Amino acid sequence: MVVHASSLTMDCQAPPAPTRSLRATSWAPFLVLLGAYLTLHFVLRLTGSASLEFDEAEQFLLVQSLAQGYNTQPPLLTWCFWGLSQVFGESLVTLTLLRLASLGLAYLFLYASARLLLRDPQRALLVTASLLLIPALGWEAVADRTHTTLLCALCLATAYTTLQVLHDGRRRWFVFLGVCLGLGMLCKYNYALFAVALLLATLSMPAYRGRLLTRQLAWTAAVALLLVVPHLLWLTEHVPELLALIRAKALVNESGPMMSRLRGLSMIASNIVQVVGALLAILMICFPKVWRWSAWTGGDLRRWLDRFLLVSVLLLAIVVLTEGMAHIRLYWMLPFLTVVPLAYFLRIENAELRRRHWLGFGAIVLSSVLAVAVVRVYQARHHAPRDAMYLALAEQVRADGFSGGVVWTQAHQEGGNLRHLLPASRVLCLEYPLLTLPDATNQPPRLLLWDASYGDGISPFLRRWARDRGIPIPRDRSLVHYVNAPLPEKSATTARLGYLLLPE
Repeated sequence: MVVHASSLTMDCQAPPAPTRSLRATSWAPFLVLLGAYLTLHFVLRLTGSASLEFDEAEQFLLVQSLAQGYNTQPPLLTWCFWGLSQVFGESLVTLTLLRLASLGLAYLFLYASARLLLRDPQRALLVTASLLLIPALGWEAVADRTHTTLLCALCLATAYTTLQVLHDGRRRWFVFLGVCLGLGMLCKYNYALFAVALLLATLSMPAYRGRLLTRQLAWTAAVALLLVVPHLLWLTEHVPELLALIRAKALVNESGPMMSRLRGLSMIASNIVQVVGALLAILMICFPKVWRWSAWTGGDLRRWLDRFLLVSVLLLAIVVLTEGMAHIRLYWMLPFLTVVPLAYFLRIENAELRRRHWLGFGAIVLSSVLAVAVVRVYQARHHAPRDAMYLALAEQVRADGFSGGVVWTQAHQEGGNLRHLLPASRVLCLEYPLLTLPDATNQPPRLLLWDASYGDGISPFLRRWARDRGIPIPRDRSLVHYVNAPLPEKSATTARLGYLLLPE
């Protein structure tokens, strides 16, 4: 079933429904282009750096157990990785497939939303391609950023399902909306702000309020609650620890309450510019008819999206003012801003787009994709010393007699990379105090591993952790071994890992 903006807004006559061939041809180019794009980055990742990126290493650490919760991030991504690993094996290939599938779903749901709202299905391609010009999606999502990529997919799925609820109103869409809400809360906690902003924007529209507030909404609430209950039970037991960790990341009341709040508000504005500033500049150059008065008047859907974006910013500002957060991370705001391309093209829906508009925008998008691919190839070569360091670590600890056992690490990146190379190891990490492994948490460590780039000797953090658990650590520095990254001679930095093999 294909519906249009007029079906939702009721402020203009509905255009004739497209034929089956038009529906098929308008989806086919998108699916082919999306498949080619994802395949390109799948190949680039598997032929690139042999070591794990920041978020990848985290997942190799957390996937050691299937738990109700792990840390400051909800467990959905790790649950997905764990489930896929049972079928395809725990590998970089499996994790890359999961991450790129999440990215593909983000593009898919935005395209579906654009097809739902725009009369010209071809313009839905322009809306979706605009995401490639958002650096956090066009660049960082294909390189790492696992949690944020999945969150964007779920937020766009929620927006699409909400539109179907408002137009269609059948029970299945209310059930699907509950699935989106439940999975979104299991992905990242800041999804709650997205959901609340979407709800408030919808309730503020008289034409939409009655379509949402029906008895069917009970299905939405029931399904969402059913999905989040397992993690909610875990969450209630760890609220103080989680709030402390989250507030530490947000630098609460840094430099005093007033300065923290002012800095937090300024970061909201700065992050908006960083996420969509370049995109909006390009859109205004390629499709300048947005400056017409008609683009800023009328249309329930335009007002709905505008209110959603406005409420999103206001909610973030309220969080800053009430909590004193000095640091609003860019990735907390990214999901709200993924609808900006749709809001832009709704404003110029009635404007004629000439061939030069399509060609100019297409050239910019293609250039961006090629530039990202080239940079990724270069980046893989740049990471060669890091790859060699981790490979040397695995070989050296094997030669020292370690093939598996309990490992304590100071940070998750070295711990995740060690597990990637030595799957028989069980790794606990200082950065994840809430991570428990039934077969390792109460066992003495066999290996201590830390970043030794900034000094000799055993990490004082690991030594203190061991002392708190009654594990004796020898003070003989001759027992400590190091693995250095083969950096160029003129390099000003030194990267190396330190490890200590303890007797069984």
